[in-house]
Amino acid sequence: MLPLVVLACEELPRPADAGIAASEDLCRLQAAVPLSPRVVVAPLYGEPRVLERAVCAACFDGQPGAWAAGDRELIEVHLGDQLLELPNEPASALHLTHALHGVTLGRGVALVDLGDHWLVWQRGRAPRAVPPPLLEPGDTVWGVGGELRLHLLVRRDLPPRVRRVPLEGAELDDVTVTTLDDRPAGRLERAEQGAVVLLGSERRVPLGDTRAIIGATVVADTVVAWAPRETVLAVAGVVERVRGRDLVLVDDEEVVVVEAAPRRVRRVVGGAWSTVLQARPGADLACVPLADGAQTIRLDAALAHGHLALVERVRAADCGVIDTVHIVELATGGLRTVARDAHLRMHIAPVDEGFGWVEAEVGRIEP
Repeated sequence: MLPLVVLACEELPRPADAGIAASEDLCRLQAAVPLSPRVVVAPLYGEPRVLERAVCAACFDGQPGAWAAGDRELIEVHLGDQLLELPNEPASALHLTHALHGVTLGRGVALVDLGDHWLVWQRGRAPRAVPPPLLEPGDTVWGVGGELRLHLLVRRDLPPRVRRVPLEGAELDDVTVTTLDDRPAGRLERAEQGAVVLLGSERRVPLGDTRAIIGATVVADTVVAWAPRETVLAVAGVVERVRGRDLVLVDDEEVVVVEAAPRRVRRVVGGAWSTVLQARPGADLACVPLADGAQTIRLDAALAHGHLALVERVRAADCGVIDTVHIVELATGGLRTVARDAHLRMHIAPVDEGFGWVEAEVGRIEP
């Protein structure tokens, strides 16, 4: 097992830039294809292991307590120590990813399409059947949320639109602001000058000129609101907008932003931003120098258990890729590298004991 270290890189010289542009153009004409995928789980302080019962996975997604893996034919849905197997049905409105259809996940809940009815599967409760709600043609369900009153996150691509739809019972409020464990925390008001979150009877948190909010939550004193093309963060009265390839990760106690271009990780501590990691030029996140002509092309991340898991993809000058998985203890900044080699590692997500991902051999399609 690699030791836990505190990130403290020295400034490293940048690798030579000659040939990078030409190499990047060449690599864009190629495609990396996952072969023989498998599900891997890494505990917070132990060695990664392959799950023995896992389906050879095309995808992996979820929150602590609910996750799924599957291929073109079958999907395994896991809820704690329970397992359900179902067909991968492209005609279903329930989507886990672009590759897996017939199931969608939320925090500790799985929603499964059984044809004439849907099955709601929540940890600690008996499974129950519900009739599918009325959806418009072209709608797809990409998530389920809530606890006592479940709602669906429904998306339509043309025209692009995201909305919340109640799964059972009465219509939802316009936007109710909740904590992540589904306790009411306030409500949202829209006006011409933008949206405002009302917390209690006195506190007003303006979100700037954003009106198309589809959901909002409160983590400690931070308001996180989601719009179709951006995430809005209000920290101590200062509003930030996160777009593009940057990631906003939220759990019961943390708000973390992973910024792709500067390769930086920030979190909210005591109502203010602090930097957890900052990659140095010419090195990966663990301070390992990059080879000449290599560059980081992708960051993925998952947040749980007071830790952040990062998948860092580096492309070499010959277009080969190295995917590295780091686990960071947020309170200390300690970083542990748990995997680093020429495998594709995708769909990083929390599981009960740590983090999991899909790992695959690399195949290539070349022009």
